[in-house]
Amino acid sequence: MASQPFHILQSKSPSLITLRMPGGSCEAHLFTLHGLLSSSWDWRHMIVRLRNTGYGVIVPDLLGYGDTDKPVELNSYAMTQMTHHIVEILDIEDVGTCIGVAHDWYAPAVLQCYLC
Repeated sequence: MASQPFHILQSKSPSLITLRMPGGSCEAHLFTLHGLLSSSWDWRHMIVRLRNTGYGVIVPDLLGYGDTDKPVELNSYAMTQMTHHIVEILDIEDVGTCIGVAHDWYAPAVLQCYLC
């Protein structure tokens, strides 16, 4: 992955970490979401392969995972809150077309994002 161009975004409130690799000829981005009790590390073997399809790839750590903030208030982890965080990342990254790729607990968050 070191030879591939990428940037890391760290939002401020709450602290969320996101890796973004621009695509080739395609304007769309794949937005990958990890599952419960995991992190963006789950996608490490797929990032370059996904990018090589021509899509840009956005790989965030959701709140409470990886090096992100870990609030103690349970309502911080509500699906609606997580959806707002995802939308914030997409707004900051200023992507036009985005295709959500998720598994496990956060797959419904992708569906909620399409409704936002």
